[in-house]
Amino acid sequence: MNVQRINEILVKCLGNPSDHDSHTIDVWVSVCLNIKAVSEHQDEMVDLLKEWPDESWGQPVPALGEELSYITVGAVLDSQEMAFVLFAVGLMLGWWRLLTPEAVLGLDKANPYANQLVGLGFVAVTGYAPGD
Repeated sequence: MNVQRINEILVKCLGNPSDHDSHTIDVWVSVCLNIKAVSEHQDEMVDLLKEWPDESWGQPVPALGEELSYITVGAVLDSQEMAFVLFAVGLMLGWWRLLTPEAVLGLDKANPYANQLVGLGFVAVTGYAPGD
């Protein structure tokens, strides 16, 4: 998998909150995306993700479509920040569902237990299905 190219695309997809062509998505952290850049790189990103690895850093990696935490995706992409950006891009494109303490347990960001869970990897995506 061409991790360098994926990260390049994700950086290009970042937007500016004051730009009308941008949209902010909350994936426990706010990620501002450039709508046009996300759309322009959608097909290439799908092609790149077809090579999702079975292993990263010597550990098994769940397949796309299974539950993937930001920690696991961060290991694959060499950046937890880029994992959140990928989650936001996928949400914008309708690729998957987001699992967070708020979505699953009703614990908002002000709840210390929620933030403890996030620190343990409880921000994840599941159900990867591009084009649905």
